Amino acid sequence: MSIAYAKKLNEFVLNGINEQQDIEVFFLTTFLPLFSLKNIITSPKLKYGSQNSGWQDEGSFTGEASPAHLKGSGCSYIELGHAERRSMFMEDDGMINRKLKAVPGNGLMPILCIGEK
Repeated sequence: MSIAYAKKLNEFVLNGINEQQDIEVFFLTTFLPLFSLKNIITSPKLKYGSQNSGWQDEGSFTGEASPAHLKGSGCSYIELGHAERRSMFMEDDGMINRKLKAVPGNGLMPILCIGEK
């Protein structure tokens, strides 16, 4: 997700669906642009989230982003359990379960990926 694309999507939502009562648009991105998005997304109908999260809010977990930090970056959603995370990083059901429990406690909506091999 590029910053330029996020700006265009924000304009589209502002001009196209901002008046619709029952529509919310969201996208999930890597960690890198998250804090920039907080200053770019101005439509109340456009939300964003992260493609992963850790399960601890505090402590030394090098390379992980905690649910609390992701909330602070403006995230509304967190994707968990993606097939790539399972296969490449060996995330198992226990790890994903810990993340699922931590995310709502920070006011975030988890999106659980299921069914992929």
